[in-house]
Amino acid sequence: MRQCNPFRRIGGRVFVFALLLFVTFPVNAQPLSHVVISEVYGGGGNSGAPFTHDFIELYNPTASDIVMGGWSIQYQGGGGSGPFTAVAKFSGTIRANGFFLVQANPGSGGAAPLPSPDAVAAISLAATAGKIALCSDSIPVAGPVGPGVVDFVGYGTANLFEGTGAAPAPGNTVSVERKADAASDAASMSPGGADELSGNGRDSDENGADFIRRDPEPQNDSSGTEGPGGDVVVMVAYDVRWNLVSLPVSVAEPSATALFPDAATPLYAYDGGYLAETVAVPGAGYWIRFDGMDTVAFTGQATHPDTIELQPGWNLFGSIAEPVPVDGIVQIPDGHITGMIFGYDDGYQAADTIRPGKAYWVRSGSGGSIVLAPTGSAALPAATWEPSPASPEGRRPGRRDDLRK
Repeated sequence: MRQCNPFRRIGGRVFVFALLLFVTFPVNAQPLSHVVISEVYGGGGNSGAPFTHDFIELYNPTASDIVMGGWSIQYQGGGGSGPFTAVAKFSGTIRANGFFLVQANPGSGGAAPLPSPDAVAAISLAATAGKIALCSDSIPVAGPVGPGVVDFVGYGTANLFEGTGAAPAPGNTVSVERKADAASDAASMSPGGADELSGNGRDSDENGADFIRRDPEPQNDSSGTEGPGGDVVVMVAYDVRWNLVSLPVSVAEPSATALFPDAATPLYAYDGGYLAETVAVPGAGYWIRFDGMDTVAFTGQATHPDTIELQPGWNLFGSIAEPVPVDGIVQIPDGHITGMIFGYDDGYQAADTIRPGKAYWVRSGSGGSIVLAPTGSAALPAATWEPSPASPEGRRPGRRDDLRK
């Protein structure tokens, strides 16, 4: 767990602020040349199910976007035979190293809806055994081989599959997920594991060897992108004005001029006054001004969870490689944050999510730290969120007397 003080001169690397857009994806291309079925969950809405709907998640392990025009998801029960009769057409684009979520039918229960699907298929999957074909057309298939078959997964006791055996059986509370590489397992693919951000590019044409059982984790186009080795690239669009920026990944080159060659100002940190910085670090927040719009990509290791030290009073803090709900931020000690957390978009606005590449103001009563993690393990007490808080006292560093060199 990385600890950092955002208010001293520090090494690392800064990241650009996103006005409306951030995208996370890997730097290393994978050898596969086609979209794969990356996760299958057929227990949606069943007893004890975490989600209301079944789903099929797709992953693009290539370095290019792939347009899926007139494609289909086709399904047949584990013991069925002959041409598949459940054929659901869909269209869309799956980004390089990105995900695409196909929502299938709901059950009668389930704890939560899926994230926003990228496509909807009016088919129902069996929880423990079935066969799914991803096809580049809508002609019914009868097995894993055919001119339109892009990928095929048989799971549980399915009588058809790629290779010599089916993928493991999922259930009401577990899915089957494609591995990142041959050595991946449920622990390495789970949050905090070595393969968490390494994608789902293992395809040896052996369903039994390529999939593992795990807790369902549906990902859609907005989930960012992943690739081998855990390196990610966070792409962020910045606007023509002052921006609050941060670096959500650890990178090799700390120079602010290398990171922001077209910026109109240095980076400015805040510690009771503004201090020009030549380098930055994950977890810290900064002001910077751009005179033209651009999109910048930064490559490095994801740093989450990240523990960020806060001083008494106002602090600028940064982000990690994934969005973090404000009510999922952990504070140590509990209750030291007073008031709301503020972002900046041509004016201060109360934030509900800490977004990659952005920075935020927060006020600490006594000093302490906050922990940013993708899901959050504890929430800030509701009493700390004031309905009409004062805005941060720190101004934009637009005047010479605001700056400390």
